[in-house]
Amino acid sequence: MNHFSKTFFLTRFYLRKDWVTLVSWLALMLLMTVGVAAIYPSVYPNLNNRIAIINTLKLPSMRAILGPLQNSTTSISNIFVSELSLWMMLLAGIFAIILANGNTRKQEDNGLLEIMQARCVGRFAPLLATFNELILINGLTTILIGSGLNILNLTGSNGAGNWLFASLIGVAGLLFGSLTILLAQVSNNSSQNLTFTFGFFTLFYLLFVGKMVHPKWPVAWLTPFSVVRKLSIYQHNNFGPILLLFVLGLALFGIGFYLASIRDEGSGLLPSIAGRKALPFLRNYPMLVLVNQFESSAVWIVLLFIFGAMYSSVLGSIQSIVKGNPLITKILQTQANQAITSFLFVISLVFAVIATVPGILTIYKLRTDEKRGLIELIYARPVTRTTVYLANVLIGMAISVVAFVGFEMGIFLTQQATLKSPLKLSHFISLIWANGLPMLVLLTLATAIIVWLPKFGKAIWGVLYVVILLNYFGSLFKIKHWIIESTMFGLIKRNFSHPLATEQICLMVGVELILLIASWEHYRKIDL
Repeated sequence: MNHFSKTFFLTRFYLRKDWVTLVSWLALMLLMTVGVAAIYPSVYPNLNNRIAIINTLKLPSMRAILGPLQNSTTSISNIFVSELSLWMMLLAGIFAIILANGNTRKQEDNGLLEIMQARCVGRFAPLLATFNELILINGLTTILIGSGLNILNLTGSNGAGNWLFASLIGVAGLLFGSLTILLAQVSNNSSQNLTFTFGFFTLFYLLFVGKMVHPKWPVAWLTPFSVVRKLSIYQHNNFGPILLLFVLGLALFGIGFYLASIRDEGSGLLPSIAGRKALPFLRNYPMLVLVNQFESSAVWIVLLFIFGAMYSSVLGSIQSIVKGNPLITKILQTQANQAITSFLFVISLVFAVIATVPGILTIYKLRTDEKRGLIELIYARPVTRTTVYLANVLIGMAISVVAFVGFEMGIFLTQQATLKSPLKLSHFISLIWANGLPMLVLLTLATAIIVWLPKFGKAIWGVLYVVILLNYFGSLFKIKHWIIESTMFGLIKRNFSHPLATEQICLMVGVELILLIASWEHYRKIDL
């Protein structure tokens, strides 16, 4: 048996295993690109609208968040690619990191890789199958987006530019997936691998932001996001940077492949740090959960704080952005004189949903630890089911709340230094309170799905997508109010300028208690 035996069999197996995730991803990317592009002609119906948004996109704060203008024209297609190029790269990178980690280091930690290799599976087959899956999904993403934009045929677009924009998204996914595979060989476990990969990912983004704010920064070449400055989509259509990213992705995979050949299975190339022989505060299960989640949770908290500081840098020019951008006006449902408070509310709502991710990952351990056989080690000691349930659920909720508070504090502290008339701390406390309640509803819903329907646990990620899309784009697509309000966030979106009504608070708290108690009762009785 050679080292690559059963590679294509494993590739098919991974595709079948991940098909729901992959199809959901393709649908999301098509909606965010082709779907959004389809409404741009109605958002910018005349030249004055387009000139206004072009001038807005030239502001340093907007360049830092969205990237530079792709060309010098005032066409709808230029506005579209200028606003979405960077963020589609970010989305593609995040998805590829999670996918690559799940099929490499995470499987190794779970012992699945050892079981597969006990059969006629070569040593390097799982690694190569993961890379094949990355190529297939990112290639299909490129084809679907490129074809969709060609069919749509926006004013000012051309075939080469459509395929260049689509290729940017596909190559970004391949690049960050390859980086994840490389760092999986260095890391000691999947959690550490995610920490390292998202750490580099954030560093690359911050370097790009620094270049946009300070054009004389000499380190722009260190970040792959800088390629968006060189593409000139729909004008010169420079494919050179895309080819460079593709070669870099292959090189990173090649290095990762070599490192995989010289390391022992189950360990990384980085030396493990020996822990203390005894830690008094680890004498109970809740502290064990807290310590295990500390590293990844700290990364999420720091990331959201940084994003809060970045979005705060836009506040000084948000009024001019709203005046020149009908799309933002529809999303915020406001006028320029209320632009700052409306903008803060909508952004806080979106990041409240994002802040639930580390909490859900912690709650997921109710099932993942059971699958890995770790929970049996816990029950060997006098630990009750209730303790395990409450420890994971309550600590997960606490992590999400702290992460969201970090985001709001990032905005608050930055706007104190940048705005002439900064908002008071009480305004941000109100945002935390208003968004915190529906955020906890999402977390209790995730708990119910994980406990009652473990085979459909991944459906909670689809729920998060739907909540963001309904509340962010609901007014744009004229979604009925009762549908948006069913997400709980819709209730506060309608009345964001007023305190939450007593019946709204009671509704949310009631839903949370019902889901928590029902999930606890079921978890307490189910078999391992």
